[in-house]
Parts: sequence; C-alpha cells; structure tokens
Amino acid sequence: MKRIKLLALISALMLVFTACTSDDGGDETTTTAADGGSEDNGNGDTGGATLTEVQDRGTLNCGVNDAVPGFGFRDPDGNFSGFDVDFCKALAVAVLGDAEAVNYVPLNAQQRFTALQSGEIDV
Repeated sequence: MKRIKLLALISALMLVFTACTSDDGGDETTTTAADGGSEDNGNGDTGGATLTEVQDRGTLNCGVNDAVPGFGFRDPDGNFSGFDVDFCKALAVAVLGDAEAVNYVPLNAQQRFTALQSGEIDV
C-alpha cells in the first residue's frame, strides 16, 4: 500500500515538473510574467534552470522543519523524518532517481522563503 501511495506521489510530482518546464523547440526568447511568460526569481533563473541545476549537481537541497513531529523532525541520531522529509525523498526519486540524494536544510517558517529566493534551497 505504501508503494502505491509513493508511486502516486511521484507521478503527481513528475506532472508538476513537466508543467513547470517547457521546451518550445529552441526559441531562446525570454518573456516576463506580465506578457504571459514565466516569472523570474530575481537571479535570472526560471524553474527549468533550477531543475537542470539540481540534475547537474546530483543532489536536491531541500528545506525542512526539524522540530515538528509528523512534518519534520530530527531524532537523537540526527536522522530526519516526517512529511517534509518524505516529500523531499519523493521529489529526489522523481528528479534524480535516488531517494537518498537529498541535502536537508533545517529551516523555520520565517526562513523558508528567503532561503528559496536566495538559492540556498531548491525546494
């Protein structure tokens, strides 16, 4: 049953990544959000560039909670567990083919968006 749920989650994530990236056959013109294109994240990268960067690096930098059991928690041995961690593992499998190719970055709610915008984390 867990395997079916994991496969369903991976399938859904692959659809999201497919929708977030595009290949229009070589047209290198960049558009802005105002004229219907993808929004730039402030450092010149779009979603497709982040995906390529993660694949080239071979690891996913994933911001997780480390203090809320059920969502993200670090046990006394330093191992992460919870929904945030499972999400990162599923994403790593979908993008890299390896659930262990994740670099967990502990963040609280106030730090997450700043870390994402600065490029410290990918997700």
